[in-house]
Amino acid sequence: MKGCHRMKQDQVTKNSALRYPMALALLTAALVRGAEAAPKLVCEEETFNFGEREDTEVVKHAFVLRNGGDEDLVIESVRVSCGCTVADVSSRTLPPGGESALDASVKIQGRRGPQSMTISVSSNDPERPLAVLTMRGTVSVDVGLEPAYLNFGQLGTDSNQ
Repeated sequence: MKGCHRMKQDQVTKNSALRYPMALALLTAALVRGAEAAPKLVCEEETFNFGEREDTEVVKHAFVLRNGGDEDLVIESVRVSCGCTVADVSSRTLPPGGESALDASVKIQGRRGPQSMTISVSSNDPERPLAVLTMRGTVSVDVGLEPAYLNFGQLGTDSNQ
C-alpha cells in the first residue's frame, strides 16, 4: 500500500510541478500581450525652429502625429500657450499606424527677439498622456524703438497745463 500511495503522490507532485510553470507562462504571456496593446503618440519633430522672420509674417507649420501603438489613439485636447498661436488637428482618432496633421500658425506681428510658443496635446497614450510641441525662432523688425513703449503719465485736457 505504501508503494502505491507513494507512486500516486509522486505522480500528483510531478503533474503539479508541470501545471504551475505552464500556468505561470500563460499568465505572463497574457499580461505582456495586454501591456503591449495600447495607443502610443509619436511625433518625430516635436520642436519646429522657424529661424529668423520679419514681424509682419504669420508662421505656419504642420506637425505630423502618428499612432505607434496597437489600439486607437484619441487626441483628447489641443491647447496653445498664448493667444497668438492657433492649432487644429485634422483627425482626433488615429487607428494603429494612422497619422494626423496638427496645423499650427503663430502671428508674430508686434513681437521681436527670441520667441517660443508651445502646443500641448492630451491623448489616451498611457505612457505619455501629454505631449508638448514647440515653435521657436527669432522675430526681427525693420525699425525698432528702445524702449518699445513710452509712458507719458496722465495728460490733462486743460490748455493751461
